Amino acid sequence: MDRMTYWANISSIGAFVVTLIGAAVGVYGYLEYRCKWRQKKMKLECYLLESKKNAGVGDQGQKTVLHLVRHLGLTEDEILKISFESKHIERRTGQDDHGRADILYFVYAN
Repeated sequence: MDRMTYWANISSIGAFVVTLIGAAVGVYGYLEYRCKWRQKKMKLECYLLESKKNAGVGDQGQKTVLHLVRHLGLTEDEILKISFESKHIERRTGQDDHGRADILYFVYAN
């Protein structure tokens, strides 16, 4: 085997190893992202469920986005995305004096 063929084979093996490592890092990153997203979803669902359980008479345990941001440390965007993804979170609107929707509430729905 001549020198050029040897180095071509070595570089092909190196490229394969780099590609394999890149794929492994990508899969790991995706799985970590999905795991963290599931934790955030469970955190929001559990918080709203507890709020509903501890709600007083006439209260359904609904919370505003600002309240959830403060108490859970999630962003508004994350809360909205989770609420659309979850089967257990319901979005409701509050109305102003003129009957227009002016606030968004989140509540745990069975």
